[in-house]
Amino acid sequence: MKLGAPTAHTGVAVFASPATGARGFLSPDTQLTLLAYASHRQRRVTHSSFAAEVYTMLKGVLMALELASTQAHVFAGDAHALASIDVDTDNLSLYNTLDAAGIVQPKEV
Repeated sequence: MKLGAPTAHTGVAVFASPATGARGFLSPDTQLTLLAYASHRQRRVTHSSFAAEVYTMLKGVLMALELASTQAHVFAGDAHALASIDVDTDNLSLYNTLDAAGIVQPKEV
């Protein structure tokens, strides 16, 4: 977020890994395929960097779900047979908040 301006920049990348890989942490030599990338100014006004991170993660999850649904429909014939999706963030406070069983503040988030 820019200081004094309620705008934020969003950057999201969606990758695919081989089906043989284990969920969770990937080894450094795991080959990833870039499926989608987006980088732009957020269209929603956010008043904190935490809210901006939440909206960015939501955009990334939506992109990943759309791609997984399309892949399942094409290869399995069933759009509901989704592959597993792992979400990573570089924001420790966002991770801790989602990992806890508390309520996210502010209420708009």
